[in-house]
Amino acid sequence: MTEILTLEKIIAFLKVDLTFACCWPLPMKATKFQKIRDKMLRLFCCLNSIIMSISIIYTLNKKYDNLIFVMKVSCELSAFLLVPIQIIMYTFQSDHLQSNDIGYAGYESSWYSKDISLQKNLLHTVSRCQTPITLTVPCLLPTLSLKYYASIIIYEMEDYIQQAKSEERNIFQRYINKCKLFYGTTICFMTTTAIIMWFGPLLLPQPFPIEVEYPFDVNKQPLRTIIYLHHIMAVYQSRTQVCSNIFIALLLWFTAARFEILSHKFQKSTSTSEFIICIQLHQRLLRVGIMYNKRLLLAINIIIKCLLSHFYFIKNVLSNYRYAKNVTITVRYIVLTSIGFSTIAVVFSGLTFLSQQPLAIKTQFLAIATSALIEVFICAWPADYLFRTSNDIGYAGYESSWYGKDISLQKNLLHTVSRCQYPVTLTVPCLLPTLSLNYYASYLSTTFSYLTTFRAMLAEKDGLQT
Repeated sequence: MTEILTLEKIIAFLKVDLTFACCWPLPMKATKFQKIRDKMLRLFCCLNSIIMSISIIYTLNKKYDNLIFVMKVSCELSAFLLVPIQIIMYTFQSDHLQSNDIGYAGYESSWYSKDISLQKNLLHTVSRCQTPITLTVPCLLPTLSLKYYASIIIYEMEDYIQQAKSEERNIFQRYINKCKLFYGTTICFMTTTAIIMWFGPLLLPQPFPIEVEYPFDVNKQPLRTIIYLHHIMAVYQSRTQVCSNIFIALLLWFTAARFEILSHKFQKSTSTSEFIICIQLHQRLLRVGIMYNKRLLLAINIIIKCLLSHFYFIKNVLSNYRYAKNVTITVRYIVLTSIGFSTIAVVFSGLTFLSQQPLAIKTQFLAIATSALIEVFICAWPADYLFRTSNDIGYAGYESSWYGKDISLQKNLLHTVSRCQYPVTLTVPCLLPTLSLNYYASYLSTTFSYLTTFRAMLAEKDGLQT
């Protein structure tokens, strides 16, 4: 009997496969040893790629007059520079400042049994904690430690999966069946590309997988073996860093699935009590998502507690939107760097492929160009799907039996439907428009336009086909 691929197995596999990408955050209750080990691994991975990048820059400085060689090595340089940049970006997200925990602590205290003046003061304290202390430079540097750290997102995702009911698991399984062929093939293709690079010296007149020069003799043992292993590790890191976009895709697909689950429950709700059941079935949603509406809920508790049940489903909708916002804020700059470096890789590897090079080199760089294009699509597909599923909440609410409910519930439903007119998007202001399949199509068109332009400019140079 064929074993079913579940979300738990996918997460377990990605944790191991993406170890050297340093993208998977530590558990929220990580020990001191785990934290030290994680920092040492990040430092090692960054240094390994930086050393390779320095070697390539040194080689470029010596052979800058060879245009074809410069294009070929620049393509490799872009891949190796991406590794430390993304590791640093993942690290910035992991150093979470905990000042907003005061608000959580205040809310979890027994404030509801105190007099009204104490409740008002506590409300002011919790409201102040909505803007925690951050390290930022206006217009230049976003919050260095993102307000909602990726480990919280991952922890809540894993916890949500463990608590999921059969209907929710069926939706997750449908998403897995839809995506497993593409992402499984992608991982195999990236691995094959890395293996081709590793064994390139067997077919090419170069001593190492990457064609670089050193200011010392590299033909003596064990130095030659050490450098070869260093190249193997650098190529593997580059492969792993590209595959780390699957980690981002996992977050986006999971968020999209939650919106679809919420849409189904919205359509099935026929009474106020079922709205309450909806929030009870989603008690494991992000704590930070619940904080988004916590000030409103505190005020409601103080003013009139008996109306709280009417806001339960609305609170759940806002929690989903807040979770989605946290995910997009966490990954958007990482996606932006992937798109930028992928464009460079596609252009230079395409020019190398069109030049008069040995078949082995053409095969390598065709694989690199394809990997770069796939790297962007890995995130564009789920981002486009998230855009649509977050918008479908409004349609699901409109199709529910809202017209038979009291006026207060209808007003809150109207607010929810209005909010859904602004679906969740993955974007970077002024730099990256909404990431979607439409954007990916325009990205392909623009990238190949760059390639055509450069090829026309260099058509008269020696070694380039016309």
